[in-house]
Amino acid sequence: MFSSATVVLPLLAAPLALAQTYASTTTFTFAGAALPTGLVASNWPIGEAPYQHEYKPENAVVSDGFLNLIVYGGQEGDEVITSAEVSTDFTVASARVETYAILTDVPGVCNGRLQSDRHRNGQALTCLPGMFLYESDNQEVDIEWLSDPASQSNIDSGRGRALFYTNQAVTPGSSSTHETGEEPADAFSAVHNYRVDWDGKTSTFYLDNKLQYQFKTNVPTAKDGHWMWNNWS
Repeated sequence: MFSSATVVLPLLAAPLALAQTYASTTTFTFAGAALPTGLVASNWPIGEAPYQHEYKPENAVVSDGFLNLIVYGGQEGDEVITSAEVSTDFTVASARVETYAILTDVPGVCNGRLQSDRHRNGQALTCLPGMFLYESDNQEVDIEWLSDPASQSNIDSGRGRALFYTNQAVTPGSSSTHETGEEPADAFSAVHNYRVDWDGKTSTFYLDNKLQYQFKTNVPTAKDGHWMWNNWS
């Protein structure tokens, strides 16, 4: 579901943070059938049944120049919902991350497109992940997409469906910093650029290089987070 040059990570060396000088750039492309060097597929459960989802490496599928993070349909009665996630195998202290992706309009996931050649109970979903920095639950920056317009979060947004931009709370039990924005009109059929700039002092969000929001509260200060992309239900 990604373009052949999906993810670009200019990595900011910590001593140069104030100057915003990037020490290196990593670009992940999805040729062939294997994940590129630097990305690994997750293999663990999150949460507890009956609301548990489990990331399966086999659900992260590279094909036709795209990374597909699959959540299969027909899992409504399952206690564990199989999902997909990939992560950098290196940590970042600061970064600009550009993800080129297609969103899904098929309800039921936290973020694709329908893939008909693999299925469970007659349905298959290939879905774009949330895009986020993660070191811990209190050191996290997210761009997320909820595909179901009837989800309470989308109803509360007042937008029907929305992109969610978030700095998770750095203090357990306190409120996060978050805003919502409109998805592109052709988000479900065309590749768009979803970008996060994070430097330990601000988190800045762009859509197709147009500024959406900049947050200066709840900004993660961790120097050893991973950048991750997932899709789950």
